[in-house]
Amino acid sequence: MKPLFPFTLVAALLVGCATPKPPTYQNPSFDTSKVDEITILSVVDARVGKVKQFKWDRAYPKPTAGKLKSKGYKVRLHLDPNLVAGITSESFTNASPEWIRSLGPSDANWIFLWLIRGTSHKVVAVDFSFDMIFWGPKGKAGISAVLFDKQNRNIAWYNEVNTETPAIGGLIGMMLASQVENDAVEAAFHAILSGFPQKAKPK
Repeated sequence: MKPLFPFTLVAALLVGCATPKPPTYQNPSFDTSKVDEITILSVVDARVGKVKQFKWDRAYPKPTAGKLKSKGYKVRLHLDPNLVAGITSESFTNASPEWIRSLGPSDANWIFLWLIRGTSHKVVAVDFSFDMIFWGPKGKAGISAVLFDKQNRNIAWYNEVNTETPAIGGLIGMMLASQVENDAVEAAFHAILSGFPQKAKPK
């Protein structure tokens, strides 16, 4: 899979060591063998303030489709920011059957959504590890992903990850301080998708 953003060494280390994140929630009735096609919608940017601008739909949907296809799913992209306008973190937690049914195109049964809850970075931070001191920029990201089952009007699968890059790089790292925010996003993306279940064969 191509990286979402230009890699730094920190991102390469984080993704290379990424451990698949078990789902925060998975519906007991969710049967992956019954998923005919997953429709990926535009990314929901639910960050407060949005000081740094990202082109999420250029970075996320295609790699997501590639990863889901590698797990055996048929996938299509339906990128229209208007379809996700107004969606927040609370929309997930308070999702009603009627609201779930209204998501995405009318002929789609399985809807995959990314939600960016927050990103930030510090220009200078200090970490202590193995009796050593590391310093440099540190990035943070909070991301959620959800698979909606429109036919049964429920959440089939949900996961969220909060990542933090290690303080590293010193003076050179400070010159790339804004990049560590991207690194944190990259690590969260891989942790969530790596933990998405493989499609099972029909019984």
